[in-house]
Amino acid sequence: MRGAQATARPSSDDRRAAMLAIARAAFLGEGYAAASMAEIAAKIGGSKATLYSYFPSKKDLFVAVIKDEVRRMFVPLFEMDETQGAFRMVLERFARRFLDLLLTEDSISFYRLVVAESARFPEIG
Repeated sequence: MRGAQATARPSSDDRRAAMLAIARAAFLGEGYAAASMAEIAAKIGGSKATLYSYFPSKKDLFVAVIKDEVRRMFVPLFEMDETQGAFRMVLERFARRFLDLLLTEDSISFYRLVVAESARFPEIG
C-alpha cells in the first residue's frame, strides 16, 4: 500500500489540459503544418498513443486548442457583473474590456493562426 505522501496521478481533465497547453504553444510557435504530434507527445512526456486517445487526429487537437482558447478568452468577458450604472457606461466598460482582450499579443497571434489555417479549417475560420 502506498503512503500518504505518494504522488497522485493527474486526472484525465488535468492531463487533457496539459496536452492543450503544450499543443497551444506548438501551434502558435510553429503553425499547424509544422507542429508535430510526435513532438507534442514528447513534450507531454507520454506516448503518441496516449495523445491520440484524447485527440484522434492533429486536426481534432487543433480544433480543441482553438475552442479552449476562445473559451478561456471570452467566458470571463461575459461573466462581468455589469448590473450597476447607466446603460451607456456599462456598454463602454464592456467595449473597453473587449478591445483590451482583442489587442493582447495572444489574441493577435491566435487570430493570425486561425486566418492562416482557415482554408484547411473553414469551420473555425
